[in-house]
Amino acid sequence: MLQSTKLNNSDNSTIPITSHHIAIQNPENTCFNCLQEKQVHKIHIPALGHNDKFKFFSTRLNLCLECLKQTNINWWKLEIVEDNTQDKDYWYSLRYKYEKEILDFVNQMPIEGRELFFRDMEMVQMLIS
Repeated sequence: MLQSTKLNNSDNSTIPITSHHIAIQNPENTCFNCLQEKQVHKIHIPALGHNDKFKFFSTRLNLCLECLKQTNINWWKLEIVEDNTQDKDYWYSLRYKYEKEILDFVNQMPIEGRELFFRDMEMVQMLIS
């Protein structure tokens, strides 16, 4: 059920706010896609070092069986390929074969699931900064 409230703007007018976000109580057993607490498959995505999307980016993605079936199982094999978009004489780069599809899937997830996915990325980046 959507919860509606109003906030006061700086000029004392009100701004309607509608929210249906939930707090994740047990992220270890919550599917990042459907946000249901149930048995999940924990997918670890290791950092690749120097590349565009997963530079120093190690994270995990918890998916229940129903949500896992919505994806291509080959994505989660995390096959590594050379990144042919870079100038090979300038920089050698690797990427996950299906990283675009993985990130497209993550970006369609509810904000709560995306927050859990990207939270680990930020933790790794803080440690190397």
